[in-house]
Amino acid sequence: MTYGVINDWDGLVDSFDSYEEAEAAYEKEKQGRVCEGVEVEQSFVSLVELDEELEEIRTIKKVVAVEDVQLSKEIGSPKDNGYDWVGWAKWLDVTNNVKIRSGRKQHE
Repeated sequence: MTYGVINDWDGLVDSFDSYEEAEAAYEKEKQGRVCEGVEVEQSFVSLVELDEELEEIRTIKKVVAVEDVQLSKEIGSPKDNGYDWVGWAKWLDVTNNVKIRSGRKQHE
């Protein structure tokens, strides 16, 4: 079985023979993407299982960037803290909202 990490910028970031390696890469990719900047409700990171024979991708885990309103209430906006960006972001797990359509996984 082959596992992979997919994001909205690069598509397939990397693939692995080991689930554990893929999961570690998924967590690292989530951290890296949120630090590089994300688009709310557009940016995502997925951990997937790749079936090359059937040309199918099965999503195991998927997160989408959302605005972190709670953090803004607690510490103020990024601009209040000396940063140039508009708002704080966090990952929302949307794994349960992923369905198979035409042999490919898509987020609803």
